[in-house]
Amino acid sequence: MIAHVQTGEERDHAQGALDNALKTNDAHAVFVACMQLMQPCPARDESVTR
Repeated sequence: MIAHVQTGEERDHAQGALDNALKTNDAHAVFVACMQLMQPCPARDESVTR
């Protein structure tokens, strides 16, 4: 499960993680950071059941 950013502080943290992942060529971390930064979150618009 990927948590999308909710605040500016979380966005800054995810952006920093993305920048670091790009510098270190960590493809998995790039994917996760991009998913976190992607807006809008599709789960916000749909009812989600567990």
